[in-house]
Amino acid sequence: MIWRMIFVAAFPGVALAQWVDITEAPVQREIALTCTFTTECMDTEGCADTSYTVTLDGLAGGLAEDQMVVGAIMVSDAASVEMSGTLIDDILRLNSFDTAMPQLLISTADGARLTAHITSVPLAITYAGTCE
Repeated sequence: MIWRMIFVAAFPGVALAQWVDITEAPVQREIALTCTFTTECMDTEGCADTSYTVTLDGLAGGLAEDQMVVGAIMVSDAASVEMSGTLIDDILRLNSFDTAMPQLLISTADGARLTAHITSVPLAITYAGTCE
């Protein structure tokens, strides 16, 4: 899968540029999270309580534990979406570049945010919650 490929030159201090599969990285970490969102904000319409859950299943890999790239599948009631991004200093950043609804997920120890952009409207929806 394409999301399992990383460009090693993206890491600071790496002199060579080459493509490497995450499964071949010297440092790896399984990604298995459930994210529960309790607040939904619709563009300019304001925020409301919600109950929205997604799961993330993937793999992080790199040259060091504090700087890895991630390939994952995000599953919700609506769809399964391939995502890619980074896990740097325990902050997970994932993007989906779907043309109809690109998404960004950020998860830290203090909380998580998922933003979906519906391109045909345009409309942005932001969810606030936590990932465990």
